[in-house]
Amino acid sequence: MEAERILVNGDRAVVTIPDASALPSAVATGVLFADGSELEVNAGGEAALAFFLDTTETAFTSTLTLRGGAALRMGSRGGDAGAGRCFSIAVGKSHLFGWATPSTSVETLAGWLSSVDAQALGSGIQVRPGGHVSWSPYRTFSVAQQVDLADGSGYLLDLRRIRADRPPRKEGGGLRVRGGLLTRSAPSEEQPHVVLESAAFVSYGIPIGAASLDRIATSMASATTVLR
Repeated sequence: MEAERILVNGDRAVVTIPDASALPSAVATGVLFADGSELEVNAGGEAALAFFLDTTETAFTSTLTLRGGAALRMGSRGGDAGAGRCFSIAVGKSHLFGWATPSTSVETLAGWLSSVDAQALGSGIQVRPGGHVSWSPYRTFSVAQQVDLADGSGYLLDLRRIRADRPPRKEGGGLRVRGGLLTRSAPSEEQPHVVLESAAFVSYGIPIGAASLDRIATSMASATTVLR
């Protein structure tokens, strides 16, 4: 099964998982940077936003109109005014959402988001920072893709764009497979996972439910993650 996913900077990732029974819609993430601070933004559909609000136990309680006319919805994270604000902007059929720390004022948050141009692009959102806001030089772009397998198991495929200053590893341990270099996490890792390193992405396969690392490794051995 193949799916095209839009990174928040507009790059297109093509994910191919031959033994997947379904590739549900994904969430793309990037990190904005201004005045020495960072703000993580996520792009996803209605279900992704609902999951975010449910897991953070947040309800939107206010709306502010940004420069350009976009409606910024906000609510205290977990209902606690001291825990920062969750926020969302509707962009086409998708949403740009995230969480701002308690030290980030409403004025600062609105200023950041007013300085970016967010446009619907296919099934995702392309964000173009402007003014005093840029992409963080310390972070990369990622896509969280759930992979459903025919046997009822599944895993989370966390694709992370390789930065120019961190080229893919060409030597060392691992198994050469269709999509790159396949390795497993060390037994001491708190969260077991499988890693696939390709020319453009480092992809982490993280078990969902009772899925085994053996099953995930078998799936990722035939997977590819490339830029279009």
